[in-house]
Amino acid sequence: MHAMTELGVRPGDRIATLAWNKNGHLEIYYVLACIGVICHTINLGRHPDQIAFIINDNEVTHLFFDTTFAPLINAVSARSSSVQGCYNPTGPIPVQLMENPVNDYETRLRESPRLMTGRNWMRTRQRR
Repeated sequence: MHAMTELGVRPGDRIATLAWNKNGHLEIYYVLACIGVICHTINLGRHPDQIAFIINDNEVTHLFFDTTFAPLINAVSARSSSVQGCYNPTGPIPVQLMENPVNDYETRLRESPRLMTGRNWMRTRQRR
């Protein structure tokens, strides 16, 4: 089980990301595709009202965002009823930046059991 599925993310769910194009964002994008999740990469230039509309209209259940967008997420989260969890792929966020609790995705990822290490993935792939 991947850390994403431990968060309650299931195939067919709708997830939104609001992050810079860094390795953490790219990793989340590919993991979601492998699970079968619909990923909405929100345009960073959108107004908070537009972001709230996108989240609500698409019934987004989980939101991944970069620390630099904490004030924007605070403005949007009050108007987003479908979001069950917010996660930061870049590490812990200082508590004083957020109005609502945010989960640290990197810590969750480190604590989750590894399914495939070393060359195990090659043997697993060859069996299929």
